[in-house]
Amino acid sequence: MKTFLTACVLLLISGCSYVVELPLVVQTQTEWCWAAIGSMAAAHGSIPIRQCEVANIAYPGKKCCLRPYECNIRLSVVSFDRLLQNDLGLTITTQKELPSYEEMRRHIAANRIIIYAYGSFLEGHVVIIHGYNGNFFLIANPALGDMWIEEPLYQKTRWQTLYVGIVEATR
Repeated sequence: MKTFLTACVLLLISGCSYVVELPLVVQTQTEWCWAAIGSMAAAHGSIPIRQCEVANIAYPGKKCCLRPYECNIRLSVVSFDRLLQNDLGLTITTQKELPSYEEMRRHIAANRIIIYAYGSFLEGHVVIIHGYNGNFFLIANPALGDMWIEEPLYQKTRWQTLYVGIVEATR
């Protein structure tokens, strides 16, 4: 790992790359990006859980795996953070804004994933940043699949940052 990181520092300009392997979980309900991301983040922490089970934790008393349409509900940022850290037991460092691109590369090379929620007061979406190749970042988007996007990640759009969580792997 140390050799790889040294090589990455030396070759960053020429396209060094690193990907944290994650199972892509496609959201099964229109409002379940948070549940799919919870399932992916839990898998990164070696906790296998289906997104409907994540929804069951967020909405106790509902039977989200049997009747997912009854649980097709948005989740607040505060509830999402509590779900990830308290209920799923993930080790997360939160911050108000996305780290710099250099910092994101360092987190990813250290086998950390970055949960990024963006949106407005009325709507939002959440993705995981889990890889880089030069100036491109690999985004796990539960609505659209894995995609490589070039630098400015969502920063020059109408969206604002709602949540950023750096997730440690427990493997």
